[in-house]
Amino acid sequence: NLIFSYFAGVDHVAHMYGGDSPQYALALQNLDANLGRQTIGGGGLLGAVAEWEYKYSEEFTTLIVTDHGHT
Repeated sequence: NLIFSYFAGVDHVAHMYGGDSPQYALALQNLDANLGRQTIGGGGLLGAVAEWEYKYSEEFTTLIVTDHGHT
């Protein structure tokens, strides 16, 4: 099984406002909330994966990538 999710907001905001802008920082916070944590009750996409793993005794590998980054 493969789940592919594309979160374009951070990339688009970085191109529009730059990597040191308040808009970029907000977009990163939004992405962090959407991803959550891969623990039971972790919220977001990763929390849903953790709950599925627990409920159905399955194990997932999560890979998160970006096309480029900022520091």
